[in-house]
Amino acid sequence: MIYVDIHEPQEIIEGLTNKQLTVEVRHLESGDYVFNDVAIERKTLQDLINSTYNRRLWTQLINLCNTYKQPMLLIEGWSGYSNLDVVTKGIITTVLTRFKIPILFSYNYLETVEWIKSLYIKTGTNKVTYLPAPVKKQKTLEDIKLEMLQVIPTIGPKTASVILKNNPYIFSRKQYNLNLNIKGLSSKGKQYLEELLNG
Repeated sequence: MIYVDIHEPQEIIEGLTNKQLTVEVRHLESGDYVFNDVAIERKTLQDLINSTYNRRLWTQLINLCNTYKQPMLLIEGWSGYSNLDVVTKGIITTVLTRFKIPILFSYNYLETVEWIKSLYIKTGTNKVTYLPAPVKKQKTLEDIKLEMLQVIPTIGPKTASVILKNNPYIFSRKQYNLNLNIKGLSSKGKQYLEELLNG
């Protein structure tokens, strides 16, 4: 059985079924194609870049590595290393060095189908695939505090991190002298924060 995420292209699903492979389309918490101990995250070149800018790619790969024994990244739309821009080359290098997971390359959806078929046969078509429970990262107290600070207009992740570093007891009920002389914190953001904490 090959489990395919509901957001994957119909042409790939039909390509797999035309290869006489058993496919079940469903919502997957992690990965786009799951079978045996293998999980593949598929990205087109453009999606690879977009998901890096919003950091979604790194979250997806972390979940993939924490969930499955054999995580893999498949990049579709590959036409050779020399045709890649510097950004894409950097992304691929980061995936290889930081996550240490295999990267598969396909020119189009037809080659993607062939990759999935080959891996499915190689890893054992008679194995039963058990989908793992969803991986949910437990938020730390620091994560929660950072999110609370970013609710305030004009305060982003970087400024929130500096505020929390300079004011580790900022949410304490005890009287606390705030240090809000922080680069990047606007006067309006400072005003909102003081009003929030002082009631």
